[in-house]
Amino acid sequence: MSFWSTLTSRFRGERKYDSLDLFRDLYGGRETKSGATVNWKSALEVTTWLACGRVIADGIAQVPLKLFRESGNLRVPATDHPTYELLHRKPNDWQSSFEYREMLALHVVFTGGAFSFKNVVRGELLELVPFEPQWVCVHRASSGALTYKVTLPDGEAKDFSAEQIWHVRGPSWNSYIGLEPVKLAREALGLALATEETHAQFHQNGAKPSGVLSVEGTLDPKQHEQLRMYIEKSVGARNAGVPMIVDRAAKWLAQSMTGVDAQHLETRKYQVEEICRALKVMPIMVGHSDKAATYASAEQMFLAHVVHTLSPWYERIEQSIDNNLLTKADRKEGIYAKFVEEGLLRGSLKDTKDMLLGYVNGGLMTPNEGRAKLDLNPDDDPKSDELRVPANVVGTTEPTPAEEDAAKKLARHDELIEKLQERLAATQAPPAITINQGAITVSSPDVKVANHLPEPAPPIVDVQVDAHMPEQKAPDIHAHFEATLPEVKAPPVTVNVKNDVQPADVNVHLPARKTETQVTRDRDGNLVGATQIETDA
Repeated sequence: MSFWSTLTSRFRGERKYDSLDLFRDLYGGRETKSGATVNWKSALEVTTWLACGRVIADGIAQVPLKLFRESGNLRVPATDHPTYELLHRKPNDWQSSFEYREMLALHVVFTGGAFSFKNVVRGELLELVPFEPQWVCVHRASSGALTYKVTLPDGEAKDFSAEQIWHVRGPSWNSYIGLEPVKLAREALGLALATEETHAQFHQNGAKPSGVLSVEGTLDPKQHEQLRMYIEKSVGARNAGVPMIVDRAAKWLAQSMTGVDAQHLETRKYQVEEICRALKVMPIMVGHSDKAATYASAEQMFLAHVVHTLSPWYERIEQSIDNNLLTKADRKEGIYAKFVEEGLLRGSLKDTKDMLLGYVNGGLMTPNEGRAKLDLNPDDDPKSDELRVPANVVGTTEPTPAEEDAAKKLARHDELIEKLQERLAATQAPPAITINQGAITVSSPDVKVANHLPEPAPPIVDVQVDAHMPEQKAPDIHAHFEATLPEVKAPPVTVNVKNDVQPADVNVHLPARKTETQVTRDRDGNLVGATQIETDA
């Protein structure tokens, strides 16, 4: 890209994706109100700005980045996907995943965006080739399509489509180009540069003089030089405490630090907070804390750094990976990118132990899954693959002594054992039972009723016949059975005739019978069964 094409690209809808365009680079950057010139290179020389960028970049690079596959309730690493290895270990031939993500984070934090060429062969992503942001110009057509013009170090310029570039944007105003933090914070950076330069000059020759030697009369240049050399020779480490003798009624006027000088250090401290505020980084993360900070408050500041600083960056990069490095078919399959934030606790053994014990004993993770977090081999015990559900959540499965005693009593009755397997509703009212002529009427369909009505034995009727009537023919004997229960079928009647008699009717009455009804209830008083038994009276 030529000088004029780069200089005028901003008027054609293009933009050189650097904190300052080529024109500003040629003249050393943009001058601020403090007089310091600020561009992305000079901003890196501000230690607070550099520390803020590094603490964000380290937080993004040191956490494992993996692809996961979600299938139903299962979420497992998608190690078979070709992009998994690129993000987790080796994005290209000369960078590791840590180095690549650290560089990507620095580009986004300092310039508002990071660019990488997606080397796709036969539909498969083979590598990610990063570009320096100052090499890239972004052009947006009237249709909304984005084009990326990359100027390589040898001067060759090449256009790439949006499908060929992985563009990670920072916070954006126009939706396709991230805001330039160096440009937005240049006044804070310029004041930091100016105060640092002033302070350096302040100490260049041993800080401010401690006093002024006043003499009478006027010194010519030779006398002035001789007096200066005399003072330098007399006032030194070897002559500490030795009085200095001068002539011409010379007087020593002591000098002290002024209020402006005293506020100079306060200004430098305030600029640390101002720069941290621009990048949303807690000052304690760059080594700056006040006297009011305690261990408890510092711990909360570290937590706030993870929640409010790193977590938005994690989500930004994860969604950018899902949208730009994964296909629609991959997303439909349930594949997604995820930063494993537990990696932030790698340096704290106590926190790691407490976290894993909480997960395992809380029923969120099996013991073997916890061992995998520590890169330990799984335990052979089958129970190590089972979740430990806390007893105070679901209760213990071991019966209490009172429950064991109750179970023994219930075991004596078959109907109560069945009740333990399937209990009726505790609020169910006992059904009404009516006994009418031996029959049982039950108003509840849930009660089982059994009637045991054994048939009476066939009666035997002995008929006595007078002996003085031998000439008579044997009459017909008629036996009538009158059952007390209509449900009972009349049994056959056996009649023994011992002599011939006249025809007559014989009425046979069965002996009286009694009915007993046994009702079975559970321990709550609910009716669960009824049995009727009839016997001879």
